[in-house]
Order: sequence, then structure tokens, then C-alpha cells
Amino acid sequence: MGKILFRYEKNNIYIHNYPNTNLLEINNDYKLKLNLELIDELYNTQNYDECCLLINLIIRNQLSYNYMFIFKTLVLVDKINYIVTEKEITDLILLLENQNFEEIFQITVVLLHNSMFEIASRYFSKYLFENQVDENDILKFIFLINKLGYLTDKIDLDKDVFLVKHYIKHIDYIFENIQEIEKVDNTVDTHKILIDILCFLNNRYELITDVSIQKKISDKIKSIIFDYNDIDNISDELIFEKFLENPELVMHSMDLLSDIMMSENDIILKRKNLGRILKVILSKFDDYKETLIKKIDNPISLKKDSLFRFSYHGLVNRNLFQDAIKLSQKFILLQLEKSDDGFDLEKSLFKFEPQKTNPKKICFLADYLTRKHSVFKDRHQVIINLIKKGFEVHIATFSPMNFKHATLFDGVREHILLDRKSIFNSVNKLRSYHFDKLVFCEIGMDSSVVNMAYYRMANKQYNTWGHSDTSGFPDIDYFVSSELYELPYEESKEHYTEKLILQKGMCTSYVNPTDCYKLHLGRSFYGLSDFEKIICCPQSLFKIHPEFDKYLFEILKRNTNTSLVFLDLHEKKPKMYERWNKILKDMPEYYGVLSRVKFIPGMDHQKFCNLMKVSDVMIDPYPFGGCNSSLESFSLGKPLVTQPSIRINGRFTYGFYKRMGFTDLVANNMEEYVSLATRLLQDKDFHQEMTDKILANKDKLFMDKQTLDEWEELMAAE
Repeated sequence: MGKILFRYEKNNIYIHNYPNTNLLEINNDYKLKLNLELIDELYNTQNYDECCLLINLIIRNQLSYNYMFIFKTLVLVDKINYIVTEKEITDLILLLENQNFEEIFQITVVLLHNSMFEIASRYFSKYLFENQVDENDILKFIFLINKLGYLTDKIDLDKDVFLVKHYIKHIDYIFENIQEIEKVDNTVDTHKILIDILCFLNNRYELITDVSIQKKISDKIKSIIFDYNDIDNISDELIFEKFLENPELVMHSMDLLSDIMMSENDIILKRKNLGRILKVILSKFDDYKETLIKKIDNPISLKKDSLFRFSYHGLVNRNLFQDAIKLSQKFILLQLEKSDDGFDLEKSLFKFEPQKTNPKKICFLADYLTRKHSVFKDRHQVIINLIKKGFEVHIATFSPMNFKHATLFDGVREHILLDRKSIFNSVNKLRSYHFDKLVFCEIGMDSSVVNMAYYRMANKQYNTWGHSDTSGFPDIDYFVSSELYELPYEESKEHYTEKLILQKGMCTSYVNPTDCYKLHLGRSFYGLSDFEKIICCPQSLFKIHPEFDKYLFEILKRNTNTSLVFLDLHEKKPKMYERWNKILKDMPEYYGVLSRVKFIPGMDHQKFCNLMKVSDVMIDPYPFGGCNSSLESFSLGKPLVTQPSIRINGRFTYGFYKRMGFTDLVANNMEEYVSLATRLLQDKDFHQEMTDKILANKDKLFMDKQTLDEWEELMAAE
């Protein structure tokens, strides 16, 4: 035993999750008799270092095993006088096998107590995904879900489907016994936990197929606030009264959209709910500000500026976004007043004094500039041209660039690195440069950029189509677009809270995206046959609107020897099939078409372009269409069918065709769209004619000199 102790103390005191193959041989005549009570004695007498070292000795040398050994080690982490890393804790937890829920609960609680949130989340999630929760354990389960923050996380269908399963199995018991969680921890607010559960379930209705369960949830929400499905029959007074009573439930129950649009009705309902409630709360907010300061613990958590998914509905968002940002700004100010009794608006970030400065001193803001993202591709040549023309150009990002990418901005005055953790520091940092103009390359895709957009950091601030929608922010002055992509000015200007600037050129000087590639992969690389027609829809699945589904079904019905290929970058294929199955149950004429829909996982850009090359026909979704993917398609001479919608993000491909000088593949409705796709698939001469036209005119889409001149003129204006 002395030899073991000497080797153990000399070499390593930590536990590792692998067999000890270097254990010194011990004469079999010696029989080790362990006094395990010594562990408890050391623990009870607060000799924590010795207790932990003894447990390490026993486990590492496989002298004995007991679940409580590992539990005691975790409990001792914050009491011992040497450092145990998260890696070592993870290895230790891997030794645990076949635990019951009580063991899972105790281990997770200890990990959370020791601020090991990520380890606790991984450990608990494994149980969440692989096991059923009994009724006797569901309240402790909810306690952990609440502590881990899962109830208030953004929608993640891959994880949420398991949480929903556990909740709905015990929904009656939860509603009747939620107060019993106080027996686990008497400091928790069980009413708030109930509110969070209802918010969670209400925004994941598409995961609940049992209509009776849906009704129970709706009835519970209705009993606390009001019925969102019948909001037209609810008075403004009642809506605001319920907001004052339960602000979190009202704000979080009305608008969250899943990462796949499940139905047009769901979209319309949530947009209507959001718009109505925003207006009601805005109309009365200032009169009840003192009450709200006392009632809302964390006002900033109620902001409604995560509006990314609303841009894919094909509808005008100006009024919706404007009200959402206006209310969000009020919540920010409420947070400031709540945390600072001496708060002075005149001294806050919302106060900006215009500076007399060089009109050519400008900055482009977007974290996507740090990599070859679509935002980078849209703006890179514009930035480089301004540098060449003598402008004092800065770029601001939240992430550093690697050296190779940084050389693409050769000549930029400075790359300003902002602090994602402190918007206060980032805003003041940009203000210290006294820029005349600040260009937001996108607003809506990056939450840190959204947080910056609340404030003015230059004399003039511009938005443009990195995200292809209005921002809603009052301090963003202009939106830069093109006549190619917009409805006539008098109509399109109503789509923006910013003043709309329409250029005549492309608004981007885009580099041909496939010139640098040798595309030689065949269809077999993608699991596709050479003996069928291939239609490719090169968009993320969350952009595919339910209205477009019937277009797809009809194309496949009319073209039997044809497969439709989607990219599934985030493993959302099951949700698409769930949506389609609900639609097809009442459309027997389309039974069987889904067998010819194929999903290909994410890939690098070169392989993505190669997939386009081996496809016969490209299709542009409606009402939200492509932009960068359309330019990639045209660079390869691929025919692309499109139908323009009323907003810029559904009109790029149409604009590109106008730029090339022909609109033969532009449809006005579903029948025209399906007919054009079918003709391309079945009429070789027509397909070749369209290919030849694209190849003859595609250069008009790239390295647009007119765009560079227009941006130069815009950025030089005083």
C-alpha cells in the first residue's frame, strides 16, 4: 500500500477516465482492506483536501467504486485547496453509469452550485434526450430546466422536442402541483416558472400534435392573461391590464416564430398578435412607467428586437419593426432608470452631439466582414474602391480577422475591434473617431449589431441590404438600394423607416463567384443519378415559405423523372416533412411526390457551386428569394425560374434578369412559374436558349463600375 501511495503522490493526484495500466505490481499475498468509513470521517471533520485525495486514490487505482465517492468529489470542488479543471470534472462524470433520476438531479445541482454551467447542461441534456421522466420526478426536472435557462432559450426544435414531450406527458400534474417546487428550493418563484413554461409551450405549438393538450395550454394562458387566438375580441384595456400583471407572459407569448415556418395561419396570427399588443403597450407605457419599474425585474429582457424571421414572410415590416424598436427602446430606458436612481437621459448613450468632421471619414460596420460571408461579398469591392479614391475608410467588427483575409482590405485606415460584451464601450469607441458616415452592412442578423443600432455614432447612418429589410431604428437615416430590385419609388419608400436611396446600378460590385473554381465533381458525389432531371433550390430551409410548397408539389407532379434537391444545413429535414405531411393529407393528387425530394447536408462553397453546375434547373423560392445564390447560378449559366414579390428580398433575381436584358424566366403567378420550370425540364431547345442568353449577358452582373461611382458620390456628399 505504501508503494501505491508513493507513486500516486509523486506522479498525479487527479482522476482520469481511463484504466490505470501503470499500477505497480503487488504481491498477491497482500490483501488490501479498505476502511471506507474514513472518507466520511474526513469529510465530517472538514479535512476536505485529505478526503478528496483519498477518493482520488481509490477511484484512480480501481480499489473500489461507489456513486457517492464521485458525488462527494464534486461537492468538494469549491472547498479544496488545489485546482480541478473542467476537463477533469468531465472525465469524472463519465465514470457514472446507469444512474437514476435522483442521482442525475444531485450531480446537476452540485455542478450548477460550482458554476460549471456548460458541464451541467451537457450532463443533464444527455439524460433529457435518452430517458422518460416519471411523474414523481417531473417537478425536480422542471427545477433543473429553470436553473439551466432552457425555458427562456431561443427556439431550438432539436432540443425543444424532447422538453415538450416531457411537459405534455405530465401537463395536468404540472399545472396542479407547480407550487410544490418550493419544497425543492423555497427561494424560487413558482409563478414565474409556470409563466416561463407556458411561454415555452405556446411558442412551440407545432411540436404538440394532440389538440387536447394544445387546448389545455391555451386555456391555462387564457386563465392568466387572455386568449391569443381570439385577440380581436379583447379590449385594449384588458390587454394592458394583463401586461401589468404578467409582463413576461404577455411579451413572450405573442410572437416567437419557429425556425421552420409551419403554416401561413401561424405566421399571420403571430404577426397580428405582435402588432396589436405593441401598439396597446406603447399607448399606455409612459403613463404607467413607475409601476413598470417596480413590477419588471429585468426590463431589457422584454425587448422585441429579434425580428430576423419576420423578414422571410414576404410582407412589409415597416410599422411592425418601428413599433417593436420603439417599445424595446423604452424597456432599455426603463432598465437604466431602474439601475440608476440618478439616471439622466441627456448623459446617456441616446444623447449624441453632431461633430464637424471630414465628410470622407467613414466606417463600415458588420462582423460578417471578417469572413467570406454574403455580406462581405456584397460590400467588399465598394469599400476597396472608396479606399482607392482617397476616402478615410475604417471597418468595425466584433471578431478579429486572420492575416490572409485582412489583406483583402489593404489600405483601410483602421480595423476597429469592438467589444461584444459591452455595447456601452463599443458605442463610445466608435464615437471617439468622429465619423461623418457609418454604414451598417446589415441590421437584423447579428444581435450585437442590432444593439448598436439603437444609438447614433456618426453624423449620418446608413443601412443596406445585407439583411434586405428595414431596420425600424429611428437613428438609421437612409436605406441604400437599387431601382433594379424595388417597386416604383413612391411604393417602395413605404417599406422603410429609413429614407430610401435608389441607385441605378447593382448597388454591389460583385466578384464573379465561380471564376476561381474548377468544378469537376459528378452527380454521384451528391448521391444523385445521371438518368433523371435535377431541380436545385439552393436556399436554407427556414427561408422556404409554406405558400411555396404547392409550387414544388405541382412541379414534381408534372415532371415524373425529376428530383428536387434542397440543402439541409441545420438538419431541419424532419420539420419540413412534418409540414408537408400536414398539407398533403388533404391533397391526394400529390401523394408520392415527396419520394423525389432529396436533402443534401452542408458543404463548402466550391462543392455548393458544383452542385448547381450538375443540376438541370434552378428555382428561386417565393416570396423570399435568393441573391448571392442567384449570382452564383448565373455565373454558371444555369437557368433560374423566379417570381418577384413586393419586397426587395423577393426581387433580387428579377432585378438581375432586368440587368441582363431579358425576363423570359420571370413568372407572375404559380401557374406561370410551374409552366416555366416544366418547359425547362422537358424542352431541350428552350433550355439551351435560356442557357445561351445567360452566358451571353452574365458579365453585366459582375464588377459593376456604375455601383462604385454611385457609392463614391453618396459617401462624398456633405
